[in-house]
Amino acid sequence: MEVLSRLLAEASMDVEQFRFHPKCSKLKLTHLCFADDLLIFSAAELNSIQTINRVLVEFEELSGLKANPSKSSFLCSGVHKNDKAAFLDVLQMPEGSLPVQYLGVPLITKRLSAFDCEVLVANISGRIDSWLVRNLSFAGRLQLISSVLFSLQVFWARISILPKKVIRILEQKFNRFLWCGKDSKAKAKVAWKKLWEELVEYLHPQSLFLELQKLLNLKETAKKFISFKVGEGTSLSLWFDLWHPAGRLLDTYVFRIVYDIGSSLDARLSSVIKDRKWSWPPARSDTFVEIQNGLFDVDIGDRDILFLQKNMEKFDVSLFDSESLCGMG
Repeated sequence: MEVLSRLLAEASMDVEQFRFHPKCSKLKLTHLCFADDLLIFSAAELNSIQTINRVLVEFEELSGLKANPSKSSFLCSGVHKNDKAAFLDVLQMPEGSLPVQYLGVPLITKRLSAFDCEVLVANISGRIDSWLVRNLSFAGRLQLISSVLFSLQVFWARISILPKKVIRILEQKFNRFLWCGKDSKAKAKVAWKKLWEELVEYLHPQSLFLELQKLLNLKETAKKFISFKVGEGTSLSLWFDLWHPAGRLLDTYVFRIVYDIGSSLDARLSSVIKDRKWSWPPARSDTFVEIQNGLFDVDIGDRDILFLQKNMEKFDVSLFDSESLCGMG
């Protein structure tokens, strides 16, 4: 390729026989090459095209390497059809179309559109269709998706950002092939409700609570649905859990109230309960009086219970780690 580069550089010095592409004249760029792929640029003039063809013939005589016409293409824009026909007659190669594809991926300067990704969707659909004639098990289909189909998607995604529409189409094809064994609109016959119930029965409550904790990281969304019924109070936070009618005390009242009653941020609700009765210090502020007035609406039961307000499903707090429950809000 160094010989070809030198031949093109020497040919470009003859301004009467070769003119640079308008976008390449400033850099005096004649070609780009990567591995065994080559792009040659020039102005859309017959003399320049003939010069390029002469250089390719000379390179063939020197090295024995010849451009394969079936794997080559000629691209031009803004050219009269008669001039284009003359160019093609000189080069003896078919006319190509934009965008140019390299390793199957379109080379464009903007983000990929759904139209640009039709090649990827067609490639994946073709592979799925070729596998349908085989009697593949569920594990076999899963292996093909993870090792072949998903790899094609990842290859494109590493080069450019795929549109959401294309990702959604590919995921639908993967799901149909995995569950139905064919790329059709048939729905997978899976009893999700029964599967979930069996999973819940199998898992230890502690494991379920870990998943619940992940959901509770979305505090602003989750806290409106979760509240507690007061029992012994050892599993509930005095300041952070939703047990008081006014809401979480630290969210509702000023921070100083914690120190006004001689408490701390990690205090449990059990610190103000004695013999299933409220045992608060004497009220020394209007805020403290307001908190104590709300206690008339709070009944103290046998044990702490967490429940979802939306459907009133209750969970026994004593089943979980009280250390991790305290301050879960």
